[in-house]
Amino acid sequence: MFDNTLDQHAPYGFVSRKETRSFHKPWLTKCLLTSISKKNALYKKMLSTNNPSISAKYKFHRNKITHLKESLKQNYYRSKFENCRNDVKKTWKVINEIISTKAKKSKIDAETYNTDLTNQTHCEELNKHFSKIRKKYILQN
Repeated sequence: MFDNTLDQHAPYGFVSRKETRSFHKPWLTKCLLTSISKKNALYKKMLSTNNPSISAKYKFHRNKITHLKESLKQNYYRSKFENCRNDVKKTWKVINEIISTKAKKSKIDAETYNTDLTNQTHCEELNKHFSKIRKKYILQN
């Protein structure tokens, strides 16, 4: 009975990569996303027909959407800065969100990577390397 109710009110569904990426960009509105899909349809039509008028339409829509995305993004972050004007900690969170700093990828020594992994010391070194990566990941999140 619980499963039926759950399926009825909160059906299980898959989320595409495109939808996942749009979740990370809150300034993208539904209207803009439909305009982007129309632009993509124009692009496919332009490739298949080679018609100059369709090409001009596509370029016009592409440029308009690009400018609109940039202005929406600026307005979004401007409002976020306005909301955290007096709080330095929140301001830096917004700045780091904009910069989207990510941990630098650590590198394994070429000697360690190219050697035989049956040697116990090499296995331990690899284990230390990947445990460091895990600890860095946990500390970030």
